[in-house]
Amino acid sequence: MTPLEARFRGRGVALAELEPGICVPLRFSDASKEHFATRRAAGLFDFSFMALIEIADPGAERALLRLQTRNIARMQAGRLAYSLLLREDGSVLNDATVWRLAPDRYWLFCGRRSDAAWVRNHAESPDVKLAERAADFAVMALQGPRSAALLARLAGAGTVGALRYFRFVEARLAGTDVLLGRLGYSGELGYELVVPAHAAPDAWQCLLDAGQAYGLCECGFEAADSLRIESGYVRFGCEIDGRTDPFELGLARLVEFDGRGFVG
Repeated sequence: MTPLEARFRGRGVALAELEPGICVPLRFSDASKEHFATRRAAGLFDFSFMALIEIADPGAERALLRLQTRNIARMQAGRLAYSLLLREDGSVLNDATVWRLAPDRYWLFCGRRSDAAWVRNHAESPDVKLAERAADFAVMALQGPRSAALLARLAGAGTVGALRYFRFVEARLAGTDVLLGRLGYSGELGYELVVPAHAAPDAWQCLLDAGQAYGLCECGFEAADSLRIESGYVRFGCEIDGRTDPFELGLARLVEFDGRGFVG
């Protein structure tokens, strides 16, 4: 169960099971209303269904260079990279994001909790520590042209205004420390907030309360899907179907051939 699932069930929100025990909100009202609210103002999504694997210790960078297709050796702490996990035959297992928290500490977000088993089986590094952290955090996506103004009100204009694309910083929200990254899945200006699980309900409500003045709408997976289709983004189970490779998906830019050996 994700940190916000009990809250949604108590409200009667329509849910769908992505994997055993992992559900996402399908819609809060009408999917088209949620879609256009995100395009015109702001939408709030629960993306806590993702796998979150922390990779640490001296072997962390070497393990990640093998596991995914980007050369993250060039990344500095506080930066993000969109990447791919490949099967041995070169087909795409899933897409992912890499967050570099420190020289020897990373977070790897993948689209399914079950991807964590694949990561563990392919790390092949004796001096690396892997920990599944998905149960410890909620992931909230705040997307739309008014998302920056809303976040600036809550986390400070300096923090939000200085945050560049595919960067993240520590911030305060609803009295707790969160990680705030500038990225998203909608094609709009957007942010993702990684919030400790115990603080997730308060953080969600804080965003909703402050968002009333900005036209914020709670959004489900149906709106997330239509937004990403309109923006030309890929999704597991659709374009990522177990048969396609990065070049067929139009994602050749994510495959950095630089002499290292990575899976696929």
